[in-house]
Amino acid sequence: MRLSMSLFTAVVLAAPVSAETIPLPEGAKRVPVHSGYDYVPFDIEGARLVPRVRHLQPGRDWEQLDVYIPESARSGDKLPCIVDVYGGGYGQKGVGTMKGVVKPLIDRGYVVACPDYALQVHAPEALASWDVANAVRHLRANAEEYNIDPERLGLVGWSAGGWIAQFIGYAGPADIRPVELPGKSGGSGATPTIEPRPLHADHPLTLQGVVSDWGAGKLTDGKGEKAQPHISLSPDDPPLLTCFTGKPREMPKSSVGFLQVLGIPAEPVFLGDVKSTHVPRLDTPGWNVDGNATTWEGAIYDFFDRTVKNPKRSSPPQIVCSSGDNARMDDTVRLLSVHAIYGPGSVHYTLDNSEPTKDSPEYER
Repeated sequence: MRLSMSLFTAVVLAAPVSAETIPLPEGAKRVPVHSGYDYVPFDIEGARLVPRVRHLQPGRDWEQLDVYIPESARSGDKLPCIVDVYGGGYGQKGVGTMKGVVKPLIDRGYVVACPDYALQVHAPEALASWDVANAVRHLRANAEEYNIDPERLGLVGWSAGGWIAQFIGYAGPADIRPVELPGKSGGSGATPTIEPRPLHADHPLTLQGVVSDWGAGKLTDGKGEKAQPHISLSPDDPPLLTCFTGKPREMPKSSVGFLQVLGIPAEPVFLGDVKSTHVPRLDTPGWNVDGNATTWEGAIYDFFDRTVKNPKRSSPPQIVCSSGDNARMDDTVRLLSVHAIYGPGSVHYTLDNSEPTKDSPEYER
């Protein structure tokens, strides 16, 4: 007993050690604390803010969600929603461009949700994608509280958020995420990473439209003639809008043209001779696919109005493993259908590879 008290006293009285005084391994460097702590969300004129909502697993400290709802929304209104994902190189919270589109979207009648995700972690892409995926499912699970129509959700991402947008919009049934492979230079590989313990797992992740900068860079493996489609790409994927440098006649050589050949509903915005598609200024002039003059920002709003606010295509069901974390190769699957869960729609199926009709058997959850 005396020994235990002595040890306890020694621990309590020990001088505190600052992280700055701990020597680093050779070649290592200190990384500044990310800007998520003590973050105060910005106000938007004409919007009601629901601030700092917890949307992740218990124990996640600062990662939260800010929801902006048009002040004109009345009880019972069901508005389209855009999830707006910031960039910052997976190391900091860069709200500049993200903030720039919130008010215009509010003015156009959208709810805008701005989620946090994990920063400054090793190999962040999969974890950050899961965090934003949890935000999408949280919004659907609480759609009535936020005046959201759960059948009309879109996502836009900037820089690192652009990568996340592509991962979430185009992941396959097993949540295959492209992550950097050890020892592989100049590209990413497709590594299956089944999302562990997602919150609101009964709510689908399906989106009506996705916007990303970077020219759809993470959706192909390789460049030029050696480019191959990501393993999970399918014509059933949601429409994608991204930016491309050059002239419209050069589109077949771009990643957008490559995706279109595969049946992916991808649309380009041609930004001419700008040096990079990495977070171009919102007012950057360009041309849409029809050759009409526009801006990067104007093309984004037009795209969301067509695909999210007034969708003309139904969302395919999301396929999930019945056994969750313990998925096996011979596991059964279940379908999460946006229209069957939130609306009067239904899912019909066939077992002979023929096209289902309304007279085909109906899938029951």
